[in-house]
Amino acid sequence: MHATLSSKGQVTLPARIRAALGLTAGDKLDFQLMGDGSIRVVPVTRDPLAISRVLPKPDRTPATAAEFDAAVAAGACARFVRGRS
Repeated sequence: MHATLSSKGQVTLPARIRAALGLTAGDKLDFQLMGDGSIRVVPVTRDPLAISRVLPKPDRTPATAAEFDAAVAAGACARFVRGRS
């Protein structure tokens, strides 16, 4: 894949790259000059969940609401018990 630099110094990222990185209009990118003269382009994440768009998804079934509630309750109980000792 390639892109062309405009007279204003702008580059349009190919749609496949934008889709693979989950980029949308307004997203920020960091350009890093590598020692061999190449350029590395890295999305700048604004929130911790943004990176999840580019990570592979594990093959697992999402927790049900009841399972989630039980896990939260167990964690709260464990913190409470630790705090009392």
